[in-house]
Amino acid sequence: MRRLVWAALLFLAGCTSSPPPPSAASSHPLTERIWLVAEQRFVTPDELARRMAKARFVLLGEAHDNPRHHEIEAWAVTALATTNRRPALVAEMIAADQAPGLELFFKEPRRSADGLDLFLKWNESGWPAWSLYQPVFEAAARFGWPIRAGNLDRTRLPAMHRDGWAALPSEERQRLALPEALDDADMQRLAPAIIAGHCGHLPERLLSPFVEIQYARDAALARALADGAADADGAVLIAGSEHVRLTSAAPAQLTRLGIPGAVFSLAMAEVKPGQDDPQAYAADFDSPTLPFTAVWFTAGAPRGDPCAALKGKFK
Repeated sequence: MRRLVWAALLFLAGCTSSPPPPSAASSHPLTERIWLVAEQRFVTPDELARRMAKARFVLLGEAHDNPRHHEIEAWAVTALATTNRRPALVAEMIAADQAPGLELFFKEPRRSADGLDLFLKWNESGWPAWSLYQPVFEAAARFGWPIRAGNLDRTRLPAMHRDGWAALPSEERQRLALPEALDDADMQRLAPAIIAGHCGHLPERLLSPFVEIQYARDAALARALADGAADADGAVLIAGSEHVRLTSAAPAQLTRLGIPGAVFSLAMAEVKPGQDDPQAYAADFDSPTLPFTAVWFTAGAPRGDPCAALKGKFK
């Protein structure tokens, strides 16, 4: 039913005021409110859209399994498109080794993403259901946005899990402008999120290569954004919220690579019971302030214990 609602909205494409209402009700006072971090005030979806439209790079940070976050992303694509922007859409969920399937799908002019999942072999990718992401890609395809792979080549990850970016071919390291080694400051900055993301189960011997993978992934996302913007009217990224932090991640990699252009980073954050102050959520990102331009608060998605699956995985 919600896919039909989105199809109707994309067909009309004239009203960008807000996405459809969330399917799950929430009494939390922050739910569906948008916090502008630097100005410390709430804004409407209309104002958010106007501000995003001024940036060359718009980075959208999600919780991958939260349907509401994908609805907001699809709304953001539509809102930008109705300002006559035609940026590229870069997706963390599409790896470099899937780019041939992506190119084959769009070899013929298309205004729909229906069937793209088959060309990407989405069901084998490990990402949440295609039905969650389809509205985002559908919106981009409808407005003629080029869609680009953002992530590292998955065939290289097994070796990288062991050896870090030393496993990458020299030409790929040059393309991403990776340094000879990760300095201590970057290691200290990135390691806590990697440790927390693996619920403390990651063996110490794997910490350094996993941090290097995260750094290289952010560099790959930034390079895809830069390449996409060079051929289009800027670029929009959909990725996990850790990848859109202004103080690090893809935005920092854009700066390191010398890519000019304003960045607007919007994170979707799930509300917590009893936590009513927007600024209090900075602690979730191990930061003194929220490391984004704006935060759109949403209800959480039902999920089990994310750490349970990691127990015993690393030996």
